[in-house]
Amino acid sequence: MSKREFLEVLRETLASELPQNVVNGHVQYYDQYISDEIKKGASEAEVTGRLGDPRLIARTILETSGASGTGHQEGHGSQSSYNQTSYSQSGSENSGSGFHHVQEKMHNNPTVHLALGILIVVGVIALIISIVSALLPVVLPIVAVLILLSFLRRRM
Repeated sequence: MSKREFLEVLRETLASELPQNVVNGHVQYYDQYISDEIKKGASEAEVTGRLGDPRLIARTILETSGASGTGHQEGHGSQSSYNQTSYSQSGSENSGSGFHHVQEKMHNNPTVHLALGILIVVGVIALIISIVSALLPVVLPIVAVLILLSFLRRRM
């Protein structure tokens, strides 16, 4: 599929349920992405093949924006444009799936970062607690004996 065909199908599918400025933002993102990949040496067919079906991408955009089945509602949870450098520069898209933009939104989401940070902190605390609880039966008697010996030395 050519770049032009891909973008036309994407535009037509999105235009049925999103405002024109939001549709333009999504189309501009994919236009720039495909152009950048072509500059790296890929053919149009290769890039559009890796992206997958533009109808599936459009459906995913509509579902993640909350616009599916709601008609043209301005600002209904969808971005009006993409950050042009927000896609993966490493070329690690999911071949044929069309879901790489959802992964990028999650990657750039501060809530996801906060949740991951909390999970890491909880994991470290759990690890420390498990180590301490495993060593406690060994260390506690040793500390008790040392305190007792120290007390007995002072009395003598």
